[in-house]
Formats: sequence, structure tokens, C-alpha cells
Amino acid sequence: MKLGAGGILVVVALLATAAFAAAPTRDAYIKQVDPICKRNAKHVTAAVRKFTKAAKRDDFDAAAKHLRDAARVYRGGLRRVKRVDPPAKDARLIDRWLHLVASEIRTFERVASAFDDERFDDAQDQIKRTNRIDKRIRSLVGGYGFRYCA
Repeated sequence: MKLGAGGILVVVALLATAAFAAAPTRDAYIKQVDPICKRNAKHVTAAVRKFTKAAKRDDFDAAAKHLRDAARVYRGGLRRVKRVDPPAKDARLIDRWLHLVASEIRTFERVASAFDDERFDDAQDQIKRTNRIDKRIRSLVGGYGFRYCA
């Protein structure tokens, strides 16, 4: 069967329509990703709270352990979020967001290492860096529609 120019255009149009229909909407993306962030936030917040209490007691080994736990849980959530395809029009924004989240996880690990070595000035610098990254994340995706991911 040979297709003329008109037939080829119809096939291309049908393929484009099917691809567009398969692309997730922002709402669908949020519905898939927000529950991951909700579970993650609960565990990360608890671990960070334990880190803070241990640090105030000068139990630096426990503080580092709790922060590593937070980083591990956070990283697992990041992996799950990365498996969800974002809407094509938001791909760049989502990529920047996920890059910032990965940076924040690395700073958690740096703080834990600094606590292990009792390098408290370095730990403080990394905590400040984490706070700056967190502000950037909120600024970037705060208006996206997430309830738990910003």
C-alpha cells in the first residue's frame, strides 16, 4: 500500500495525537508524585528531628546516623519520583527541581560527615547551604501544585 502526501500527513497527525494523549498532564504528574513526597517528608522530617535532638545532646555519632538515615530515605524517594515521566512542557522545570533535591541530599551527607569528624564549622556551612537549596526548591516548584513536594 502506497501513501500519498495526504496519507502521510494523516499518519503523522495520528501519531502526534497519540503521543500527546499519552503524555501526562500536570495534574496526573502531581497525583503520582505527591504521595511519594508525602511518605518521604514524614520519614525525613522525623530523622532530621532526631538529628537535631542528638546534636543538642552532643551525641555526634547519633546525629550523623540520623542525618544519613534522612539522606537515604530522601534518595529513595528521589529515585521513585524520577521514574515518573513529567509533562513534556514541564520537563525542564522538573529536571531542575530534581537536580536541586539531589544537591540537598548531598549536603545532608556532608553535614553527617562533618559531624563524624567533629568539623562543626563545616557542618554549619553545609546546613546553611541546605537551607539555601531548600529555599530555591520552594521558589522553583512552590506554585506548581504540589502539596508535599515543595
